[in-house]
Amino acid sequence: MIAAVEQLHARGRRALLAGEEDYDRPPRAGSRRWGVSVILRPDDDAARRLATVTGEVSALAGPGHWPTGRLGSGHLTVRGLEHRRDPVPSQDPLLGRYCAAVARAAERTAPLHFALTGLLLVPGAVLALAEPLGPAPDRLRAGLAAELGADGQFEDDGYRQGLWWSTLLHLAGPLGDAASLVDWVETRRSLDVGELRARSIDLVRYAYDGTCTSPVTLASTPLAA
Repeated sequence: MIAAVEQLHARGRRALLAGEEDYDRPPRAGSRRWGVSVILRPDDDAARRLATVTGEVSALAGPGHWPTGRLGSGHLTVRGLEHRRDPVPSQDPLLGRYCAAVARAAERTAPLHFALTGLLLVPGAVLALAEPLGPAPDRLRAGLAAELGADGQFEDDGYRQGLWWSTLLHLAGPLGDAASLVDWVETRRSLDVGELRARSIDLVRYAYDGTCTSPVTLASTPLAA
């Protein structure tokens, strides 16, 4: 797991310093990103801590980037489910099957705990790494995949490498001083952002408001096993 984190960070660092980072654009239909997904929302205290760090990195990066870790937007993705479509019909049969699969997985899962153990770079974003405290988060991912069955074939490319994170900032264009952002993150690789608790699992779509793409809950199921 440590090796995967370091490889991910090294890729992001190289891309940022070379001016080859991935920039986010307003979501469009058919994109592999920003489709219906399953997420965990942080408890209120963790959400405030993540928002504080998001404010710091946003101030350093400058205007125009997406403060994904702001209050109401910060989250941990369990898995993406499909390409983006807009709108998502409320009576869509596939959406109904997603909801049922999430509910079945949630029935067997207690509230989840993570330690937010530091920051890292990926091409185009700054993340807060979330380390599971116990096996329950990874069991939830595996259990949800099993419940989805054939409806869960979208995200099967190992993109997350078994890692958990909360994105703080998505880059939407070039930085004036990329080296300063790299240095800022490097000094916070082991930043203790405290613990995060998730008490529900949410099925969401994403909405762009002109400044950020944030999750909008379609269905929320308590984790209460």
